[in-house]
Amino acid sequence: MQLTRLRAFAMPLFAVCLLSACASDTTETTSPTASPSKPPATATSAPPSRTATATKSAQGVPALSTVMPAITAYFDEYNKAMATSSTTKFRKTFDKGCINCQKEAGRLEATFAKGQKYRGGELVFSCAKVEKGIGGSLSHVIATCSVHQRAWQLLDEGGSQADSAAASKPLAVYVQVARKGPDKALLVTGIAA
Repeated sequence: MQLTRLRAFAMPLFAVCLLSACASDTTETTSPTASPSKPPATATSAPPSRTATATKSAQGVPALSTVMPAITAYFDEYNKAMATSSTTKFRKTFDKGCINCQKEAGRLEATFAKGQKYRGGELVFSCAKVEKGIGGSLSHVIATCSVHQRAWQLLDEGGSQADSAAASKPLAVYVQVARKGPDKALLVTGIAA
C-alpha cells in the first residue's frame, strides 16, 4: 500500500487508526483474535436505545442485540459529526476513558476548527457476534464488527478540495461496550482493529 493511500485511509477513519484497544475501568483488556467466520448481519440505523435490557446467549455471553444500540449510536453519531462539523452528540456515545474515541473526536474537532469540512466519508458497519462478556453481566462486552468508510473529500473554508480518499476496504474491528455512569447507559468503552 502506498504511503499516500495509507494516509488517506487513516485520516478520517477515526478510532480505526486503532493500534491498541482502549478501555476504562477494565479487568481484562486483551482483544479477541478470532475473526468472524460467516458474513456479518448488517445493523439497522433505527433510533438507538441506550438502555437495552440484557439478553444472554446459550453460552452466557450477552446477545449481540443487547449491545447493538450502543454500537449503532456510536457509528451513527460519528457519521453525523462528519456531516455537521459538530462532535457534541458523538462524544455522548462513548466513555471518557476510551482513548481512541477521544483521539478521533479531537481530530475531527481540530479539522473543524480550521474551517474544513467533510463531504462523504460515512462509516458503514455490521456486527457479527459478541466475542466475550467480562463479568457476568454487561460490565464489558466485546463485539466483532466490520467497518469500511465511503469515499470522502475534505474541503477547506473556500470549498476547495484539500484532501480526498476512495472508499476503504472492510476492516475487522472489536468494539467494547459497557454500562457506565450514574444512569448505567450502554457506552462504547474501547475500539480496536
